Parts: sequence; C-alpha cells; structure tokens
Amino acid sequence: MEITAASVYDLKAYKALVHSGMSKKRNPKKQFAFMTIIIIAALVFVVLDMIFNGFSDRSWLYLLLIVFSLFLYNFSYFIIPRIHYKNSGKLMNINNNYTFTDDEIRMTSISMDFNATGSLKYYSIYQAVETHDYLFIYPQKGTAYIIDKSTISNGTIEDIKKAVSAAVPGKYIIYNY
Repeated sequence: MEITAASVYDLKAYKALVHSGMSKKRNPKKQFAFMTIIIIAALVFVVLDMIFNGFSDRSWLYLLLIVFSLFLYNFSYFIIPRIHYKNSGKLMNINNNYTFTDDEIRMTSISMDFNATGSLKYYSIYQAVETHDYLFIYPQKGTAYIIDKSTISNGTIEDIKKAVSAAVPGKYIIYNY
C-alpha cells in the first residue's frame, strides 16, 4: 500500500483542527450557534429581571458573567484559530506531503525556509481523528499532522483507516461533520 495525500497548513486547516478539539463529536458550527443562543437567552432573562425587579448587585454580576462568557466563547471560536495560525511561524502555509505505507506514514514538508522529512509508525500514533474534510494524526497529545482528505490518491480514506485502526485499536475516531 502506498497512498499519498497532501495538505497546506493554512488558516482553514488550523480552524478545522482547533474546532475539532473544542467540539469533539459535535458539529462546531451547530454547537457554536446553540451555545450563542443559550448565552443570549440568559442575557435577555437577566436584563428582563433587572427591568422588572430592580438593578441589584447580584443582577449586575450575572449580567457581567453572561457578557464575559459570550465574549470568551466567541474569542475561542473565532480568534484562537487565528492566533494558532499566526504563531505557527515557519509552518505557516507549509506544503506537506504524506505517504501511507503498510506500517508507517512518511512525511515531507517543503517551504521557503526549510525542507524536512520524517516517518511515524502506526503503532506509535496517539490518536487519529477524521472529519468531513480532514484527517488529524496525533503523534502525541497536543500535536497533529493535518491531512486534507480531498488530496488522497492511490487509495481511499478507508484504506488508511483500516491500517491505522489495526495498529492502534480504538484510537481512530470519526467526527460526523
């Protein structure tokens, strides 16, 4: 087996990676909309309570906490991926090529600043997460290789899934979004 794939570590890829970590198996866009509606409903409830029952210190505290949570959730959804992308330094917009063999992934990274190669045995993978557009291979917690599924050739994502799942059972997770 020699399946090839590629990716560019661009803002879209970083957004997908961060959102998959935030949302786990839930669709990030739907979860964001749901949480925003819940927070705004709480905000409306507190404002109505303040109008009808007076402006107590507790009401102001609730209002402040709700506005802060709305800010924090929006910050984590929109700004954190951009921060990760801008802090990626030499990895920003780097071209990565992957070759999936029977027992390992071989990687080649090419940019203006450097060229690198490496390999990762399937049995040493911490976790693999598949979304609709990407496959994230975690060699360790907190570090991921981003593979754009639309670039897979000479095989399918199912072939990759079978090889990785055989080496690390229970570590291949599919998110349905």
